[in-house]
Amino acid sequence: MLGLIRSSFAEMPKTIIINSDYSVKKYQTVQDEFEKTFSYPVSKIDLGDPQWGYSKVKSYLTSEPHGLIYCIGTEALLLTRKYNKNERILFSSVVNWLRFPVDENSYGISNEIHVGMQLAMFQYFFQKIKKIGIAYSEKYNAEWFKLASIEAEKRGIQLIGQTITKKLELTELLPQIEALWIIPEPMIISKKDYLFEILETCEKSNIPIFSYLPDLSECGAVLIITVDDPTIGRQSADIAMQILEEKPIQDKIQSLVGSHVIFNLKKANSYQLKFNKDALDAADVILK
Repeated sequence: MLGLIRSSFAEMPKTIIINSDYSVKKYQTVQDEFEKTFSYPVSKIDLGDPQWGYSKVKSYLTSEPHGLIYCIGTEALLLTRKYNKNERILFSSVVNWLRFPVDENSYGISNEIHVGMQLAMFQYFFQKIKKIGIAYSEKYNAEWFKLASIEAEKRGIQLIGQTITKKLELTELLPQIEALWIIPEPMIISKKDYLFEILETCEKSNIPIFSYLPDLSECGAVLIITVDDPTIGRQSADIAMQILEEKPIQDKIQSLVGSHVIFNLKKANSYQLKFNKDALDAADVILK
């Protein structure tokens, strides 16, 4: 029996995990959970490790065929797409996957919780908020904003966008909105000055913030719906095994199945916001 198991492993095409930076906690958690769940041997590349220069990664990816390449994070996906376009690729933890080309060999888990689910949760907590502002860049989130606006309209909510260029301007946006939604926007998240400016400006204007970043719960965000990193790893492993075992996969790009809801009751009260008290049961964490 043991011999048969070893034989099946030996015949299984090689799987490679390419992590954008294993030292980043969320990427580390995703990879660790993937390896715990995945039933087959893997090879690993950590792009955050100086020993893995681009030339070495290129050589590794092009030297022999692979059964599957699992990319964790945007950098891993970009590099894999650059050097190996013909093999099966599974990705996760990629900001706005819609901006990347997807072909018949592409599989993935959206890093964003389904927009309809988020809007439903916003509406469940704050039934009277109908105008939500979003600052975004055309480069990263133009397509996402279009799709989110359609979903919001179905629920009687208006999303009001403010595009970001070289400078963040909120003076025109804030008077039009009742809440601000901070999305996974690299132009904001990668620039702490932008993020702090948003937090301070909204605080002064009594504009509640919705977000996906858990740390913002300590900085004044009222409602946070965040991805569950361990679930990403386990869900990715399940998809990877289906791919290797040639099982049919109906949705090649899947929505994330796990999330956490954080409600900042203290901040909601300080803003004198009217909220649905029954919705508190839906929160995993309540900050008082």
